[in-house]
Amino acid sequence: LTEMDGGRPSLARTLHETPDEGVMDVLRGETTVEDAAVPGSGALDGISVLFNGSSGDRLPDVLDTRTAYMLVEDAARLSDWLVIAAPPYARAIDVLPLAQMAGHVVLVVRAGATRTSQLRRLTDFLGDHGIEPAGFVVMGARNADSST
Repeated sequence: LTEMDGGRPSLARTLHETPDEGVMDVLRGETTVEDAAVPGSGALDGISVLFNGSSGDRLPDVLDTRTAYMLVEDAARLSDWLVIAAPPYARAIDVLPLAQMAGHVVLVVRAGATRTSQLRRLTDFLGDHGIEPAGFVVMGARNADSST
């Protein structure tokens, strides 16, 4: 699991971690995925997490096609799956090099927060770059029957 939202990183805080290194360090070539990834515990047992890190770098300044390829290849040697937690739709261009390399792109939308117009602009943007989302995950939706 790789956090790519440098603008508002929250994964380390959510998981109560204070990583020394992160994805920005990997993209700058200062460390490897293997050295920077933190083994998950509890619900994340068996999953390695590559946090954003403490760097002040902006993602567009360090991510290009070459560094995206390096990140994916490095991660592929260590795991069967690479899940990237990317920034919100407004900064989708920041992770475009990774999205273009992905086997599947799944969009996460927040019920009651993500506007249809935003989603349409994002899918149009991705389509303009040859990317068709495989599906959507809706976060924050309530069951129709609240007793289940």
